Amino acid sequence: FLDRGMLSDMAELEVGVLFQPPWHYMDAPGLEAILPPEEINRFMDYDAILESGVLAAGGSDHMAKLDKNLSQNPYNPFIGLHNMLTKKARDGKVYAKTSVSRYDALKTYTINGAKAVFAEDSLGSLEQGKKADFVVLDKDYFTCPVDEIFDICPLEVYFDGEKVEC
Repeated sequence: FLDRGMLSDMAELEVGVLFQPPWHYMDAPGLEAILPPEEINRFMDYDAILESGVLAAGGSDHMAKLDKNLSQNPYNPFIGLHNMLTKKARDGKVYAKTSVSRYDALKTYTINGAKAVFAEDSLGSLEQGKKADFVVLDKDYFTCPVDEIFDICPLEVYFDGEKVEC
């Protein structure tokens, strides 16, 4: 529950933020019972996070590898990306407006994640000299209808340039 003041302080101190959009996807429906609307709107305020200038990396905070979509904090990155673009939770309700672009959302899961673990020289983007970790998807993330992002699936997965089972 960051506010713009905290984010400003974090940017000044060069502190990054690791956030988990699947947490919003799973928990936003329950927050109405315990928080006022203005606090719910601050929960995972992606616009404020990205506008603040802090290093912002998205993930799942998932500990046990159960079902990628149904776990308490799903680790399917497309659930998180969809939530960053729509603020739509598992009940189908939109809990706040968001204006995050597809590019900026994806960046939090790729190059910003690599920067967060000090691995941007070898991970996070497809460039000469970096590990070739990438996926071939069944839909184009950048052009498919936004509600189809939730259901994107990998057709092939490559780790360090080698095809692996997915």
